[in-house]
Amino acid sequence: GSLRLGGMMQLESVVIGEGSFTMCSAIPAISTNNAFVITNCPKLKTIAIASNAFMDWGEFQLKNMKGLKELNVGDNCFCRCRLTVLEDLPSLTSIELGIDV
Repeated sequence: GSLRLGGMMQLESVVIGEGSFTMCSAIPAISTNNAFVITNCPKLKTIAIASNAFMDWGEFQLKNMKGLKELNVGDNCFCRCRLTVLEDLPSLTSIELGIDV
């Protein structure tokens, strides 16, 4: 499975709640093939992912978002992620990563 947000021209923020999109109760030994991808959302300014979200997901990609300024990822998110891509984010000024991200 995947969660893909792309081409949303008016999207300004993404907020993911604690424990969202996680199918395990503890830090997993391996990741799934699930991917969280956000691309081509020019007005997106902030992404906030609360703790324990996407714990077992294998990919996290942010691409081509000219307006993104802040990325906040809580503790224990993407714990076993195999691929992380942060590409073409020229306005990004703040990245905060929790423990075991």
